[in-house]
Amino acid sequence: MREQLVRQAMAAAGVDALVLRPSPDHRFLGGTGESFLVVLQGRPPVETSDPASLVPRGARRVGVDDEMRVAELFAMRIDAELIPASAVLRPLRLRKSSEEVEAVARAARAADAVLAARP
Repeated sequence: MREQLVRQAMAAAGVDALVLRPSPDHRFLGGTGESFLVVLQGRPPVETSDPASLVPRGARRVGVDDEMRVAELFAMRIDAELIPASAVLRPLRLRKSSEEVEAVARAARAADAVLAARP
């Protein structure tokens, strides 16, 4: 479901690919490792150490992680307009699913229990 929403937001923004480094956005899309995460239309997100190899040659706009280093951007050598990935992802991350709301509630209850147990 989340991937579908991301792809819809990408299409609405005219973004052909997202390239994320390990970050909250990376984890939001299911990234687990130390590699880049590349999101394209019609394919599951892929973790890779070489994100440029997955970005289509004809890509016009590519969303890149807001925390991406200049060296990482130059190393990709992508011939496309680069925009902050947060322009696509931030509105989606503001809305919480019922599972996320319940997880926050559980964390708050646990924190309350710890504070109540303090002498």
